[in-house]
Amino acid sequence: MRILLFTILCLSIFVSCRKDYPSDIPDWLKTRIDKCKYGKCCSSGISSVDEYINNANQNKIYKISDHNISMASKYYYDFDGNTVCIYNSHFNINSDSCGSIKLSELKYTRNVWHVEQKKCHD
Repeated sequence: MRILLFTILCLSIFVSCRKDYPSDIPDWLKTRIDKCKYGKCCSSGISSVDEYINNANQNKIYKISDHNISMASKYYYDFDGNTVCIYNSHFNINSDSCGSIKLSELKYTRNVWHVEQKKCHD
């Protein structure tokens, strides 16, 4: 019985301490994501974060998509949190360039975070 209780306790501690995003992302991005966890940004704010590698220079780029469907904006940031591009499908029609980057040179590596719709409460 003690072993079962100890196992349950260890498992619950492990699950409760688990982060919703990878540990190797920059601190500024962790802060942005933490503000939107648990359904706090369902009608506005971040809907997802994707990581890319810029084939031109091998730098990591983070694309943050927002919830505003009418504007469909995507914000691209470098590893230090500097905005390198704000892409809007309504204004950037048939354009490969966005700020200082070429979108065709970005290679998708992973989804870092996305809002869980079941946690949305607004």
